[in-house]
Amino acid sequence: MNGTVSRIKGFIASAAVCAAAHSAFAVRPEVWLFLAPDNAPDKSLVAASVAWMGEASGALVDSYYETYRDGALFAASGSSVISGRHFQDFNYLCAKADVKIVRYGKTALFDSTIANFGLETIAWGETAGEIYGRLLSKRPSLSAAVGGYFTAARVKPKHRCYLYPEVAYRRLLALPEGERAPSGAKVFTWDGPDGENLAAFTSAVAERSAKSAKCVFFGDPAALECRVPAEVRRRSAPLYAPCVWRKPTENLWSGYAESESPLIAKACEMATAFGDRVIYGRQTADGDLFRMSHYGCSIQILDPYRPTFPCVEALTQKWSPAPAAAEDDEPSDEQLRKWAEKGMILTTLLWHSGEVAHNEAMLNVVEFAQMNKFKMGIGVHAQRYETCPQLWELLNVPSSRGGAAEYIEPVLYSGGLGIMAEAKFPPELLKANIAEAKRRIAAVAGESNVPAGYQAFMDSDLRTCLSTNPAVWKAAGEAGMKYFISSSAPGRTRILHEDANIIVINQSYRIVESASPFVRITSDTDVSWGRGSACGGPGWVVGTLDAPVIAFTPYIWEYGNRFRALANRLKTGGWYVNVKPGTIARYARVLSATGKIPAFARGGLTPPGKADGNGR
Repeated sequence: MNGTVSRIKGFIASAAVCAAAHSAFAVRPEVWLFLAPDNAPDKSLVAASVAWMGEASGALVDSYYETYRDGALFAASGSSVISGRHFQDFNYLCAKADVKIVRYGKTALFDSTIANFGLETIAWGETAGEIYGRLLSKRPSLSAAVGGYFTAARVKPKHRCYLYPEVAYRRLLALPEGERAPSGAKVFTWDGPDGENLAAFTSAVAERSAKSAKCVFFGDPAALECRVPAEVRRRSAPLYAPCVWRKPTENLWSGYAESESPLIAKACEMATAFGDRVIYGRQTADGDLFRMSHYGCSIQILDPYRPTFPCVEALTQKWSPAPAAAEDDEPSDEQLRKWAEKGMILTTLLWHSGEVAHNEAMLNVVEFAQMNKFKMGIGVHAQRYETCPQLWELLNVPSSRGGAAEYIEPVLYSGGLGIMAEAKFPPELLKANIAEAKRRIAAVAGESNVPAGYQAFMDSDLRTCLSTNPAVWKAAGEAGMKYFISSSAPGRTRILHEDANIIVINQSYRIVESASPFVRITSDTDVSWGRGSACGGPGWVVGTLDAPVIAFTPYIWEYGNRFRALANRLKTGGWYVNVKPGTIARYARVLSATGKIPAFARGGLTPPGKADGNGR
């Protein structure tokens, strides 16, 4: 009898939990998903109108345009439907939010799924006017908010997407060419540059929107077009001008690393004035990244549909506590000392991946590590945790449960909020970036899953990779980083800096490229064989890979065997022990404490700015 009573109480308690969960589920945020074929007239400006109408109605808004996709890096159409996991992202959106459909023209891709979920289509039409009419009918209170209509007929069609502030921040309804405003309605026409000169055109738009804007978008039309509702939500001002390439005789290292857009400085000045130094968009060349660093700015690099639906940043899920990983996951200090006595070389790989655009590629890496039991580190930033809410949690799940906790270590990359070059980045701002990134990561993954290590984008000079800036390393240590993997002095095992907070170690291959990642490894032919060949005794092998050109699906089909051969060379065997980066940092402390690192392999090298004229 008592057992029956207990079971009944248990059922009642479970029912109460389910009811509470259902109640929380019932008040999900509303999301308007603006769907259109890629050839829908002025779709980005119509999306800007829908974006402010959704915002005024208390809804998040995202857009999705159906088009051909190849999934390549920097592709005009961005990620592919399958490798980009667009349907999984759509399903996640429906699980977390009350999704409403706004359909502009005929669509196909998600139509069956929309029917399966029973999603409401709140507006549809072949013209913008039909869309607006139905939205105003559904949400009558919006009528009072409409400030008039907008036309951009004199602007080049593919550049009209930059006019989203004119539409959204003034609460206008954009009219594609050929459509007319209702009789008696007030019509505004863009009276600035026609878009032929992108620098002049976007500067004019940004300056006019500066009073309403809070941050900066810098990028090409393809990068912006599908993000218009997201940029309306961010309240950004758009800027863009193509790169101006330096003459070969002007380059100290490479044209790509030293050339830049003529508007990148203005973008940084505006971002600084707004108080948000993280710029979203796409660089024109790596020279943009170095210029940004002078201003203490960084860039969160995006591709179209990477992420598929940017509003997931507001719909993320917190990680659940995971079962413990395998007992032998991390070697003890005693084991590290034994390895040091034997002269063992610890090996790992790192992935250059400090941007949202790499999310899908890094998930491929996670799967490779789990399948092949290969340990390595992946560069991360706060936005990865916020825009890859489900699958990134595999880093918290042991392989015995289907995850990769034993094999992948997240390493904070380039400040943790967006790409920049540490060599010229103000140390106090770097410290602030790291603190903010750690706070945001902890909000998703929990304090115990915040990265302990830091991977530099470029904390040295390009011409020699010998200059150092200890203030950068100390700032990272003061921000709580336990170790720092530097771009300086690649080659023989070296401890560049060590104090109570942080230890700074080098990478193992003197392969310096003309584009980022500048210090990298590419194939198994880059790996030297034999005991001590990389370090002359006990030490480590640390190599960085260019994440997208190896791990995006199109490149896996082409180069997958090359990467597998590289990983096989670095797996445990002989004098090599494959470990995660944090283990190597601990090993470096052991080698330092036991005198296994020779004196000439300790400390910094050239003072900052001495290696070349401009620090690049």
